[in-house]
Amino acid sequence: MAPTALFGPAETMAVSGLSNLSLLGGETPIDIQDRARRALQDLWNGDTSLLGRSMASTLKATRDLSSLARSTEPARGGATYPDGDLAVSLQQTARLIRADVGTQVVTVDYGSWDHHTDIGTVDDGELQSMVRTMSESLAAFFSDLRTDADRVTVVTISEFGRTISENGSAGAEHGYGNCMLLLGAGVNGGRVHGHWPGLDTAELVDGDLAVSLDYRSVFAEIVAKRFPDASLSQVFPDFRSEDVGVMA
Repeated sequence: MAPTALFGPAETMAVSGLSNLSLLGGETPIDIQDRARRALQDLWNGDTSLLGRSMASTLKATRDLSSLARSTEPARGGATYPDGDLAVSLQQTARLIRADVGTQVVTVDYGSWDHHTDIGTVDDGELQSMVRTMSESLAAFFSDLRTDADRVTVVTISEFGRTISENGSAGAEHGYGNCMLLLGAGVNGGRVHGHWPGLDTAELVDGDLAVSLDYRSVFAEIVAKRFPDASLSQVFPDFRSEDVGVMA
């Protein structure tokens, strides 16, 4: 499913893997794919409806990315990806970026971080394992990109945080305060941006870490830096961002 944040007039495609970028029923051989695509193009040619435009976009994508879908290109730069879905997604994203087919934004899901039980400690446990996998996957991703990393900015975000106090199942419930990580091109890195809200009782919200910064302010700076022609008032309607300084 495509994330709601990517809904709009720009062409967007959700896919479970690059190898799935093919027309159903015509995966092999290649000439059958091409014949199926031509037949569908003839069928939908001239149709300007929403469905017709979607079909034209789909057919173009499967054509332009057909060689990428068949590729088994290994990782570059000595990158060694760990096991897991996140690593697979990032390795395929690196291949997509290198293909230079016009992709501007890629979103990758990695979860679940919903640690209601047995969250573990800083030394061991489910959360520690997920953080380690994410770190190793991102490190391999940037090694794999090599010089292409100079044009890639990575942002991590979650829709909610976790509570400060542990529940009765050695886990944590849904909380307020959270953090974002930024890596790569244009990032003013090596520091913590924003301000720490504090853990004193008077500074908490319903006993939980307070939200100190609207995440849209972070995204606004990223959009302004990476997409200077974009209108921030259209990307974030009725929103006035504050200066965070996350981009150099």
